[in-house]
Amino acid sequence: MEEKALCCRSYLSRDEIRQAIRVIAYKTLVLILAATGAATVFNFARPNGIPWSLSFDLNQFPNLRVHVDLPRVSLEEMHQRWQAGEILPIDARNADDFIHGHIPGAINIPAADAREEFAQISAFLEHNGTLVIYCSGPTCDLSDQLAKVMLAAGYSGMSIFPGGLEEWTTAGYPVDHGGEG
Repeated sequence: MEEKALCCRSYLSRDEIRQAIRVIAYKTLVLILAATGAATVFNFARPNGIPWSLSFDLNQFPNLRVHVDLPRVSLEEMHQRWQAGEILPIDARNADDFIHGHIPGAINIPAADAREEFAQISAFLEHNGTLVIYCSGPTCDLSDQLAKVMLAAGYSGMSIFPGGLEEWTTAGYPVDHGGEG
């Protein structure tokens, strides 16, 4: 019994407690830094990693999509009216996407910048026929976002081509590259 009492203490000194806390804190910090570093490397290595900026694509959140009650134009109607020169296609995507491909004759009014650019383009829009707004494809709602801004600015007589550039190119219709909106 006496041996047990000598080998096993039931308390630690203050210095031993402080030392144990330092060791635990150090090991915890090393573990957190190693996990953060590994997660960062893994995120960069993944093609669809979590973005580091606060910007996000509304298409990831279908419940937040904007829908404007405007006439929708089918692919066939869009193509016929485009060939006849009856419409002015408006591309609601960003400028980089527009440069990489757009419906010939389209002008680019990015939905995100529409409010700022409207003063410069409003006179142009009034003299160029019926407006048909489009974006990337059926899952993109940039055309609805732009239409909402244009309706608020007093434009009417617009339509939306929900198939967008995706449906247009799938049908084999021509696409222009480059240019500015």
